[in-house]
This record gives sequence, C-alpha cells and structure tokens, in this order.
Amino acid sequence: MKRQTSKINMDYFNNITEPRVAYILGLLWADGHVADSKILENKRRSSCRTSIECKKIDVEDFENHFDFIGIWSKYIRQRAHNKTPNKTLSTGDKNFCNFLLENDFKLKSSVSPSKILEKIPNDLKKYFVLGWFDGDGCIYINKKNGNYQIAYTGTYSQDWSELENFMNNNGIPFGVKRAIVKSGNSYSQLRITRKSSIIKLKNLFYDTDHIGLSRKKEKIYSL
Repeated sequence: MKRQTSKINMDYFNNITEPRVAYILGLLWADGHVADSKILENKRRSSCRTSIECKKIDVEDFENHFDFIGIWSKYIRQRAHNKTPNKTLSTGDKNFCNFLLENDFKLKSSVSPSKILEKIPNDLKKYFVLGWFDGDGCIYINKKNGNYQIAYTGTYSQDWSELENFMNNNGIPFGVKRAIVKSGNSYSQLRITRKSSIIKLKNLFYDTDHIGLSRKKEKIYSL
C-alpha cells in the first residue's frame, strides 16, 4: 500500500477566510515547531517540517481542523515524565513550512505575531488569539475566594504587543508580569484578572460551537 504523503492546501492560507484556519495558526504560534534544514554541504536535500505535539486528549479535540486543511502524519507516544500519552501532528510540506517561516513562526518566542495577523481579517483575529490561548493560556477559577484569572505565558523576552492591542481594542483590562526565577526558568505573562473581563473574552471566543479546546471552554463556562 502506498504511504500517504502529508500535503497542505495552501489556498486556505493565501486567502484566509476560515475561522478554523486562523485558529490553527494561533495554536501553531503557541505550540507549533518549525524545523528547516537548508545546509547542503553533505548533499542532503533541503527539508522543512512543521509539527505540533500536545496531550493526546487535546489533539483529538482539534485535529479535525488540521485534517480540514490537508493530510498530516500522526503518531502517539508516552513520554517518561508524563502520566498521559502525547499525540503529534506533522507535515513536511515545504510551501506550508516556508509560509510559517516567512511569518516569524521560528522567532515566536521573542517577537509578536504582527506579520501573520496582517494576513488575517479583523473579524477572524479572535480565533488566532483563541488558538494561542488553547496552546499557551491557562485559566484559574476559585469562586470561594473570588479569584478569577486567565494568563498567557511566554519567555521572559516575549513581545506581547499584538495581544495587548487585541485586548485594548476589545476593552479587556490586563497586566503584564515578567519574573526572573533563580532556577533559570524566567518567564512573562499577560494576565486578565477580572471576572467581567473573562466573561467578555468568553463571549468573543466562543461564538461558534466547533472551535476551542473543550476542557478550557468548559472551565470558562463554569463562571
């Protein structure tokens, strides 16, 4: 049987009109990995691979969106330090990989996603931010103590300017924290700490039933 070759339909990215495409880009901005090899000194062919690895239960919640844009290689593995298995989606489609590289996906730990957001219509930008949240965001709710918080976490030098612009444009107050930890795991966070603001963000994110990680959606809807 002929092996299925991973292939992405670039028409969805040359003209972004689908909410799920914007969502995929947000997920890849958070948790995606782009590896390119262009050194040909030993006559190796130039290669490029895009992948995303998350908990299996989470991947199976969003992989239908990835299937929508093309064919992906898929595999499951149990890492020694994890209690539950992970699942990886990957593609060697060079056009897709180059598209991501051209839009700073390999620099995402230090730059803001300005280039890719320029390609996403204003009414679809919220799905990119939702994908980013499903990858790099967390929500904490303690009703007894009146503690409500959503946080996007990145590197210490993370540029949050585009996310700040999104929150400002939608009237959602936030704060940015940078912490230097002695262990070396320094980080930064963009935080939303008002219940009313989280509800506003919920109403922005979940205007369609089929997009968004179920476990995070359920937690926000428990407010």
